[in-house]
Amino acid sequence: MERCPNCRARVEGTDPCRRCGMALTLLVATQQTARNLTGQALEQLAQDRPQAARRLLTQAVALHRTPLNVRLLDWVTAMCPLAQTDAVVKGARAADAG
Repeated sequence: MERCPNCRARVEGTDPCRRCGMALTLLVATQQTARNLTGQALEQLAQDRPQAARRLLTQAVALHRTPLNVRLLDWVTAMCPLAQTDAVVKGARAADAG
């Protein structure tokens, strides 16, 4: 977080905000959790598990909507419709390769 969402003062790693006194700890923790979920989703994609990645990205977007999270979620959703499961996707890719 670069700026306090309440007064827009620059955040310099202090809690509370130096200008308005708003507690920032929970906001920073929420953003960190969203970043962790995005990282876990990328790991799931690397392991060819798009359904798991979609679940993690959905949680990440709910916590902290960033352009990266939204675009990744849109991409995963387009690549893996809701009706498909990880096993179906892997089976289809194996059939294409074989």
